[in-house]
Amino acid sequence: MGIKERKKREREQLKQLIVDQALDLLAKVGVEGLTMRQLAEQIEYSQSKIYEFFPGKTALVWELCKRLSEQMLDHLQKVSRKLPPNDYLKQIVLESVEFHCLHPHSDAVFTLICFGKEDIEVPEPFQKVEGLFVHALKNLNSPQIQTKEEIETALDMIRCLFVGALTLLQGETAEQGKERVRKITDQSIHTFIQGWKGV
Repeated sequence: MGIKERKKREREQLKQLIVDQALDLLAKVGVEGLTMRQLAEQIEYSQSKIYEFFPGKTALVWELCKRLSEQMLDHLQKVSRKLPPNDYLKQIVLESVEFHCLHPHSDAVFTLICFGKEDIEVPEPFQKVEGLFVHALKNLNSPQIQTKEEIETALDMIRCLFVGALTLLQGETAEQGKERVRKITDQSIHTFIQGWKGV
């Protein structure tokens, strides 16, 4: 391996280290608590080294959003598409809540990057995650979910359900409490589906 290739590989490894450690810090301190200074201390490099890869915190958080979206997409793609439409939608909602529980503050990252400033490009993996939900909603064949606006409204309802479930889960430490939140989430999406289908 030549010097150029070795330097390129070392640079890629350093970027991976920065992102991995930033994800670790994010889980502990959240988006607001994540600082370049803290990250530099954790990886034992200068802040200027981080700025070589990410010109600011927004660029870093965008990369974290992309990585988390890739992981979430992989997680949701394991749900069988052979399930009946109602069950498939329920399952991807429940799996999304579980994903966010496993990755603390990931919901805040998605909100900041994907629903924040309009000039920030939404990472492609997140668009694919949203695509799974759009596909699931269309497969319900609901007379109330036909237009683009109706699909967006249904997505917003699901997003609000996520926020509520995650807020409750953050306050619950006992497994019994977490199970109760999962049950509430399941019942809520069931009620949504019944309403959408006019049952």
